[in-house]
Formats: sequence, structure tokens, C-alpha cells
Amino acid sequence: MHHDQAVRPRTDGSSPRRLGALALGALAVLGASAVHATRAAAASAPRATIVSVTASPAQLPARGGSVVVTVRVRNARTCVFRAQRAPFTSISDGPSVACAAGRVRATLELAANTHTAPATLHFYVRARDALGRSVQKATTVVEAGASAVKPGPPPIPIPTELAIGTTSLPIAAAGAPYWVVLAASGGTAPYAWSIASGSLPPSLALSATGTLSGTPTAPGPTGFTVEVTDAAGAFATVALTLEVDTMPPRAERSDNWSGYYVTGGPFTSVTGTFNVPSVAATRRSTDTAEWVGIDGAVTGNTSLIQAGVEERYDTTSKLTHFFAWWEILPDAETLAPLTVQAGDQVTVTIGELASGLWQILLTDDTTGQSYATAQRYDGTGTTAEWIVEAPTSAQTGAVLTVGRYTPNVSFSSLGLTGPESTIKSVQMMQNGVITSVPSGLSANGFVVAYGAVPPPPP
Repeated sequence: MHHDQAVRPRTDGSSPRRLGALALGALAVLGASAVHATRAAAASAPRATIVSVTASPAQLPARGGSVVVTVRVRNARTCVFRAQRAPFTSISDGPSVACAAGRVRATLELAANTHTAPATLHFYVRARDALGRSVQKATTVVEAGASAVKPGPPPIPIPTELAIGTTSLPIAAAGAPYWVVLAASGGTAPYAWSIASGSLPPSLALSATGTLSGTPTAPGPTGFTVEVTDAAGAFATVALTLEVDTMPPRAERSDNWSGYYVTGGPFTSVTGTFNVPSVAATRRSTDTAEWVGIDGAVTGNTSLIQAGVEERYDTTSKLTHFFAWWEILPDAETLAPLTVQAGDQVTVTIGELASGLWQILLTDDTTGQSYATAQRYDGTGTTAEWIVEAPTSAQTGAVLTVGRYTPNVSFSSLGLTGPESTIKSVQMMQNGVITSVPSGLSANGFVVAYGAVPPPPP
């Protein structure tokens, strides 16, 4: 969902009806008595009536699917369809269609039910007459509960000898963010990293968890030796050289992304922690999402595994809806049974358990809730991402407007498994205006802010 071809259903508004110039001229000619008579006649006109609303099929499997809602009306001009996408989620607007003929139908999509219990879901139809008066009726369908995920095969035994897997570093650029996670295997986790000899280039730092990050300022090569120590006291060292070029790359721009992604791979895991922001009320609905994933930046690729949190501001209810989700393209997103709110800290970890079998883990660190699922995924694993996104509407295919989110979104505890070749920052630009930008990288991660001014790194 959360890359350029990501898809998820959204609410689309409709423009208010306005009187044309000829109608206004005609009203100006009418006298006061004629106007009152017209109004009295209009008030006595028959109101819209809904005779029946039915949904087919009445029962769906847990994976969701298409539901055809049929309505019979009298004295109505338009009918607006609304659907409950999945259990414990908000009601989303569907199409608005002409129904003066007295009978009309619409096809609405139902997302998967991730809960084990069956769920009764509601579909609403609101009919409006020529004077804008409306009436609403509902029908229901039952969606089956999800089956429990079978456990995957046992993990491959970890080798006993401690070793460092990183033997070379990607080239850096002066004035550009740099970020690499050093890899180790064997021994007894957890590992602790440090500089054994030499020194890093200015403005770069190595964290105890093995993240080498910062923004180098001067070109040239720098040699140093890193050391990793495991929980049993064993250690290993490797000599590395970091080459810094003179020309920093220009930040990429996207109509729906802001944050960072790395290339290289294949990556077999990715993780990150972020805070859930709130979004301001506006005159139009907005959609904002924070997520962690793999393969979202692969050009022309339709594979992606990702998970995160979304904030949707709805102008009809004037409320912001928060929900956690995961997604594996080309399938639609699946809601996770977590209750999330603004201010929560959420950690996403995605990793391969065995060949083609991946685990998606969402944890609300603030409330202690967590949700895990094991799924099949066969993507290339050539990019990994930490992104603030404006999602894409499934109904129109258009990128939605990102919400004016506050506070800034901080991504921390960044990690992945696999060799990196480059790291790239992305700025979001909508309607010719930069709307969301990341900070530089530091040993603590990075920050994404609404607007065109990059925030300071954490």
C-alpha cells in the first residue's frame, strides 16, 4: 500500500449542488408571492423512500471479497452507498449514483477479517430527493473468522563461533546522510559494537547495536577497526575503510513518500520504531500512514511486504480514525487487531522465518499490545523502507492528500539483515509544494516533519 502502487480503499467527497446563472435570473423575476408559493409546493412534494436494501452474497469467507448491494427507492434522485470495510473499523463512503429509476445496485469491497470469530458487517444506503431530504436504511452480511496461522518450521541453528559479516562499506557522499548496519553471526546474542582502533570520519558515529550513521562533511578515505563482543565475552574484529565522495546525491521526490530507503540486499528482515502523530482537521478528508517494509522501492515491482499505522481524517464525521495494518502486494491491506492512538510508540519487525515464510510483528510499545502473523512472501528483498506516506485510493487510483500531522514522526531503532549498497532520502511533494521531509540521519535514526523545512536529526 505504501509504495507508489500501494492500494487501499478511501472516502471520496462530492461537490455541493449549486444553482446556475439562469436559475438565479428566473428567481429574480418572480415576485415574493410566487416564491412563497413555490416553496410551499416544494415542501409538500413526496419525500424519498427506501423500499428495500439487500446484499449479496449474505455470507463471505474470512478473506473478504465483493458485495453487491441492491436498493429499491421511490421519489429519490441519488443514492449514496456506505460500507463497513472490516471488523472494528470506520464506515467508508462508497459511490453516489443516480437512482431516479427506482432501482440501482453498487459493488462494494470487503476487507479480510483477521479475527477468529465471525463478524456481522453493515452496508448503508442513503437516498436523497430533489430537495436534498434524505432517508437511510442498512443491510448486513456475515464474514467468516480467520483460521489460526500454522507455526512455521523451526529456525536454523545459529553457528557457535562469533564472526563479523560486514567486510566492506558502501561509499558515502559529503553532506549526504549515511547509514549502515554492521552484521554479525554466531556467538551468544546480544552483541555490542565499538571502535577498536582508528577513528570514524567527523560527524559519523557507531552505536552499540552496530549502526554506523551520520552525515560526513569532508571527502577522502578513512580506515578504522570495529569490534563486536557477544554476551559470553567472545569478540571478533574487522578492518574497514569508508570512502567519502565530494558530490552529495539530490534528495528524491515523490508524490506520496517521505523518509528513507536502502538498496542492495537481499534483505531478510527489517525493523523500526515510530510515534503515532495526530492530524489537523481540514476542509477535505486526508490520509497519513507510517510504515516499515521491504521491496517498496523496487522499480516496476508489484511485490511488497509492509506494516504500520494509518491516520484517516473524515470530514463527514469530523473525526480522525487510527488503525494498525499489514499488507503483502498484490493483495489489499489487512487490519491488525490493535487499538492505537496518537502518541503511541509502535515497533514493526518483518523477518523471514524460512524460505518464503515471513513473520510480521506489530507491537504497541505504549500499551503493551502486540500482533504477529506468518505469511508467504516471494519478493526479491532488494530494498528496505521507513516511510511516512500519503496512501492511494482504491476507487480512483489517485494519491490522497497527506494530513497536517503533528508532532514530527521520529523513526528509531532502525535495523535490517542484508548487505546495503546505497541509502536514499525522499521528500513528498503534492500539488507542486513540498509537504513532508526527513531530517538527516544520526545514530538515533531520523525525523520526518510536515512542510518543506527539514527538521534536525534526533
